[in-house]
Amino acid sequence: MKRLSILLAVVLVATMLPMAALAAPGDAVLARDNSEDFDDFIQRAATDGSTLYLWGNKGIYSYRVGDENLTLFEIDQSYADGLNSLVEATREELEGQDPEEHVNWNYEQVEFFCDGGKLYVLMSLNEYSQQGGRCDSVTLMEIALADGTATLTPVIEGIDWSDMVEEYDNYSYAPGSEACMAIDGTLYMLCYGNGGYEIHTMDIATGKTDMVEGIPNAFTMAPYKDGKLLIEQYDWNNSTSVTLLTYDPKDESTQKLADITVEEYSPLSCLAYAESTDLIYYVDKGMIVSMTLPDQVIEEVTDMPVSNMSNARNGLILDGAYFVAVGYDATAVRNLDPTLKAETMLRVYNGAYAEAITNAYYAFSNTNSDVAVIIYTDYMEDSKILENMMNRVDTPDIYVLPVQGNAYNAIFNRGFMADMNKSDAIAQCVGQMYEGVQDILVRNGDVVGIPVQCYGNSMGVNEQALEKLGLTLDDVPDNWPDFLDWLMTLPEKYPEDGSVSLMYPDYSARNAKYDLFGMILNGYMNYLDYVGQEKGFNTPELRTILEKLDQVDFVALGQSEEEPYDENGNYIGVARAYDDTDILLETYTGCTLGNMYSRRTPVLLAIDAETPALLPVELYVAFINPFTKNYDAALAYMECLTENLPKEVLYSMNPEMNEPVRNSYYEENLKYAQEWLEQAQKQLDEAEEVNKQAMEEQLKNAQENYDYVVNDSWSISAEQIEWYRAHAENLAPRRYNALYSGEQSSEIWTILEQYYSGTITPAEMLQQIDKKLQMMILEGN
Repeated sequence: MKRLSILLAVVLVATMLPMAALAAPGDAVLARDNSEDFDDFIQRAATDGSTLYLWGNKGIYSYRVGDENLTLFEIDQSYADGLNSLVEATREELEGQDPEEHVNWNYEQVEFFCDGGKLYVLMSLNEYSQQGGRCDSVTLMEIALADGTATLTPVIEGIDWSDMVEEYDNYSYAPGSEACMAIDGTLYMLCYGNGGYEIHTMDIATGKTDMVEGIPNAFTMAPYKDGKLLIEQYDWNNSTSVTLLTYDPKDESTQKLADITVEEYSPLSCLAYAESTDLIYYVDKGMIVSMTLPDQVIEEVTDMPVSNMSNARNGLILDGAYFVAVGYDATAVRNLDPTLKAETMLRVYNGAYAEAITNAYYAFSNTNSDVAVIIYTDYMEDSKILENMMNRVDTPDIYVLPVQGNAYNAIFNRGFMADMNKSDAIAQCVGQMYEGVQDILVRNGDVVGIPVQCYGNSMGVNEQALEKLGLTLDDVPDNWPDFLDWLMTLPEKYPEDGSVSLMYPDYSARNAKYDLFGMILNGYMNYLDYVGQEKGFNTPELRTILEKLDQVDFVALGQSEEEPYDENGNYIGVARAYDDTDILLETYTGCTLGNMYSRRTPVLLAIDAETPALLPVELYVAFINPFTKNYDAALAYMECLTENLPKEVLYSMNPEMNEPVRNSYYEENLKYAQEWLEQAQKQLDEAEEVNKQAMEEQLKNAQENYDYVVNDSWSISAEQIEWYRAHAENLAPRRYNALYSGEQSSEIWTILEQYYSGTITPAEMLQQIDKKLQMMILEGN
């Protein structure tokens, strides 16, 4: 009988992010994803108190404070043999059933923890078939790390997790927890189920599972003193308060410690407790803070560079004196002695989640040991920025905001941005950018902003589908009125076999119309930036476009008259089979360099024949708070930011950058493609006559793969650069869009829904929203 085969590609390495000039002994940033020295993704973490263990795709890493590097232990694949008995038993249960319905089994890691000085993993046995998939059982395994190898030994097989398994359509799975910890032989897991988080338990000695009752709204938890659990309760309907309580497993009792007021929708993140200090710790706006109870005295301890982490994931305490946070992109270890924190705390509000901000952090920290950079994101911050500026609030020191947002518009117009003229590097970088970009980065001759992220979307046209209609790109109009007229002529050009449709077949006619309407509205907002906002919305230009849109027969263009969902909202499938060459249009095709992922050709459409077709760009910009007390440090950080801007930003902003850029994984992919091609050629040369046809097919596949790697492995290709430069003369960064923000935006959407449903005409709709949008625009300015 066929044995289970589990493949895990692992490479034995010892790696860690090169140490920066850190402020406190023991501080480290580990396992930074996609860095030059680390190429793995950390899924889970555990500690026995003295050693940190990280579970990655390549194996298990260990780290102790003071180690120069992480150590990776390659997983011994023989552990799969010890699990085959479960698969065999499952196969026997299925004997006599259609084998096509049960085709594959595998194991997935669902929990990773330490107990009694031992390291464990829980693996779920999953069965997949053409009908769906299910979690059959869970196996507890002990992990031994020695001589570069991780050996997994089954301890308890066939654990029944039926009370925890999550069901979704034809699939069931063992849920991984947001917080997982062992206390005195019991594993506690915070899992999502039944509309909220539940605390499940498993006896590590027997595998028996249970659930802790009577603790609603559990949000996260951490080990506490005296063998208790520290639990945070958070009710999203009471968004400004959390409750801390303890749970004692000995008598299953709970005790409230405190009710704590928090900012709206901001529960305590990365909760932990250190017995050595008898303090509770959590992460708040990029800082590790401590809190005493019951008096709730809060003290900032040190910076926390890892910002991209789950709110519900708990922190870990290492050696009783170090705080560990595991993020999606890195793991940080921080000394908990508050007297060792850096002299200068530079706070950066990263309203874009921009990777450039994180990259600049590492570059800056390498040479500025006396400055700690605190990066955080708080969606409530935008609404407070203008008021803070009016009150001359000096933090955060640096902001990153979307240009299309109300806050940036208001701040820029009022001059609440520090100039960066002292930096030649920043002035030179911005000075090389398109004039349209400089308009939102330079104020009264002063450079005040640096773009850190950009992307744009336009209409995308499929040239292969055009060819089926006997057309080329030259036949596609460059303005909306003519474009909609052109759409009305297309049905007569459609092939008789019905192989072409305007958009994907599962798009109803109604949805296709509203997609175009959304693009028209966004394009018109850009147009108003070009001609002046005072022109308004109830204009002949926009009325003409929408009247034409109402005349387009989307059913004749190949879209279904029926919605692809039943009355219960369940997807019921597409009207017909299709391939990619059948679909003529794609809305929201990337049109900025580095973001042109689609095979559609971007097409820019003007509002009328008299104005140019604008290249829409949404920008996120970093700037210095003019009231900062750390201007010199902020300027030095911004210089590092300028040096670490992504290529897609620089290429989209700077017309002088025209050398194509390969994908970062090109060299590795090319190596493997070349090896496959050479191997396929060798096998063909050595093959017997009876096998030559199969070997020729393999060689063909290898050649096609090689050609794909060579020709399609560009993140920024020469063809994309040529298209972009030809259209960037009319590059138009999108400004404040009142339609999508402001207190009255919900009222505007109500009006739009009336238009969607056909109860009001385009002219009536424009007349009603014009007053509201104009008011919002004035308020935004």
